[in-house]
This record gives sequence, structure tokens and C-alpha cells, in this order.
Amino acid sequence: MIGEDQALLSFLRKSASRSGITGIALSDEGLSLVHAKPSSQGVPQIDSCEFLPVNGSTDVAAQLADWVAQHDAKGRVCVGVMEPGGYQLLQVEPPNVEPGEMREAVRWRIKDLVSFSVENAAIDLLHLPEGGTQGRTAYVVAAEGELIEQRADLILGAGLELRAIDITEMALRNIAQRMPENETGVALLWVGRTTSRIGLYRQSNLYLARSINTGWSQLAGRGDESGLSLAPDAQLLDGMVLEMQRSLDYYESHFGQNPVNTLVVLPTVEPVPSLIEHLEQNMALTVRLFEPESIADWAEIPDPVVLARCITALGGALRDEHGAK
Repeated sequence: MIGEDQALLSFLRKSASRSGITGIALSDEGLSLVHAKPSSQGVPQIDSCEFLPVNGSTDVAAQLADWVAQHDAKGRVCVGVMEPGGYQLLQVEPPNVEPGEMREAVRWRIKDLVSFSVENAAIDLLHLPEGGTQGRTAYVVAAEGELIEQRADLILGAGLELRAIDITEMALRNIAQRMPENETGVALLWVGRTTSRIGLYRQSNLYLARSINTGWSQLAGRGDESGLSLAPDAQLLDGMVLEMQRSLDYYESHFGQNPVNTLVVLPTVEPVPSLIEHLEQNMALTVRLFEPESIADWAEIPDPVVLARCITALGGALRDEHGAK
């Protein structure tokens, strides 16, 4: 359960694997696979980071099975990561019921808020840190049960050992908790194809997650006849700034926290001209690009586009069995 294990579904109750964890994320574009191993120095070692493109005719199960065979990875511990669109994340006030009754109580509370039947849905609850003057709040994660089963079958069918299925926001938490700003608080901006996510994290806790209906496909610009990228529409960037500022303000007022001083922008699949500059000019905090070498030791730093496609899988691979459980 998310409240206990901070994952949509937990399949095993074991200590951390000494051979490491493989994070797997599946999108319409392909399979992202990252393998991380623990080290005696406490800094994870990333020994592989790969993106396998797929299309409508691709047998994804066969492709993953081939990868497992090529890497002699049968039996390797794995964490699957659901991409945005595969679940819904809703903020609610937890019902006043016994812990054992919480999931079912929440299930029927959100039945009119999700786009699918909750009867067979996978439901979990993530309690948010208390603070400020507001009451308790929590995030409900809801996903179609059939989709979760399909993802589990894909991973298990390839010969991998499935530990958990996480969501994007918690995978990004696993990255944030290894950043130097984790102690005082950090904001992460993940820009997907059509949507983006802003996450606020402090001391390895998720405080706030917000979806922004703008992605790199709108921001990257289509280019002119010479092939040069065009600057993104300033209104789109302004809209992102507004949503991020609202998130920062809510974090301070609702949770009674000091202001977050750093926004880390994760890599994008397509270059977004002026994104960093626009954020720096319009937000009163330090804006920096994600530096992969600051959170782990890498056998080889991947190409920026590959890293962008694998960022959620990286978060899955960095799942801390002691801190995140």
C-alpha cells in the first residue's frame, strides 16, 4: 500500500536486493529500463540506462523478454513505474474510519471523481505530512485494476521479480531525496509529451503534486523552414509559471513550510528553448537543470534524450527499501 510502502502495489516483503533494482517504465513511445546497485559508500551505481522504442506492431512482451535474456537479468528485482495517464491522483481528506477500512471507504468516496469504475480499481492512499493550520490531507491513487494486472504480467512474464508498481510522483521522490536540497525542500519539474508534473519534496516526503496541461510537444516549437527551433509561446510558459507559483504558495500556507529555494528541471525529450531562462526571470528561486552525476555514480552518463525518456525508470531503480520501503 502507498501509506506503508509508498507504491501503488507491493508484491514482496523483502530487504533490499544486493544485486540492485531495475526500474521499468512503459510509454506509447517505448520501454525505459534502468538498473541501479547499492554501494558501500551509500551512493547508488547505475550500470545501465536504456530506451527501447516501440510502435503499434511491436511485441512488447517479447522485446522485454529479449532484453532480460541479453542482460542475463532473469530473477532480477524490478519496480514498475506507471506513467501519467495510467492512473489518477486525487487529493482528499481521509475518512474518519479504522485503518483497515480506509481503502474501501476511499474507494467509494472517489467513485464520481474518476473516469473508470472503482469496483475493480487498484486504490491506495498516501498520507501527506502534517503541518500548518489545515486538517489532514492525503492523495488517493486510483488505477484500473486490469491495467495494473497487465503491467504486472508483462514484467513477471519476462522472468523478472516484481517488487512494486510505483507512480511517477513517487519515482521522482526517489530522485529528489538524493539531491542536496532534500533536507530543506526542493521542487521538481518533469515535462512529458502533453502534460507536466510539478512535485514538492522535503526530507524524502512528497508534499504536493500538481499536473500541468502543457508538455514538450507544445513547448518545443515546430521549427521554421530552415529547421531552427522556434521559441515556445510565452503564454504557455507563463501558464506553467503560474501553476508552479500556486503550488509553491500552497506548500507554504497549507503545510506551514519555509519557502522552497530551488527548482530542478528534469531533462526533456525535445529541447524547449527559453524554458530555464523564462523560469529564472519569473520565479523568485534558483532554477537549475538536473545533474545525474549528483545523485548516483554512472557507468556511463546517457545521452540527454535517453536520460529524459528514462527518468521515471531511474526513480523506480532508486527506490530505497529502507527510506521508502
